[in-house]
Amino acid sequence: MKVLFSRHATPCERTSFFENVDLSEQGRDEARRLGLAYVEGEVDRIWASPLRRTAQTAEIAASVCGAEVEIEEQLIEIRHVRGDKPFERGQAVAEQVVLQGGQHLAVVTHCGFLRYALTAAMHRDVSSRLDLPTAPCASVSELDLTSTGGELVRLNDIAHLG
Repeated sequence: MKVLFSRHATPCERTSFFENVDLSEQGRDEARRLGLAYVEGEVDRIWASPLRRTAQTAEIAASVCGAEVEIEEQLIEIRHVRGDKPFERGQAVAEQVVLQGGQHLAVVTHCGFLRYALTAAMHRDVSSRLDLPTAPCASVSELDLTSTGGELVRLNDIAHLG
């Protein structure tokens, strides 16, 4: 099963890590272009973090590709939850994705959590998340995912933003 993982589009400037900001104008354009990439990927469902920058990215992309958006609390950025265990959340998200079966799914989340989710989905040790480069805004990573693990098909692709 193919799953697309994306980092949210470019947000407005923020004064602290915890500030819940909207997308910038550049981000809105990136989200539209992300929607075109989702059309090519035949995405019909998008899961998104509840923070505004990710939810707005998903909603704009969905308006282009015709997908349904679902807000998933487990996709929130790391350090936004007291006692956070992001690797365990990443494992839970990977398991939920596998249970979706044949759905064409995209997951829109945050850079920090994205590393944990990809690492968990590929059944790798948590320390290997540090081997993954920082995802650019509105990038797409593609996993071929099964119940026994995932194979990375592409990482942090931004060709659709060109």
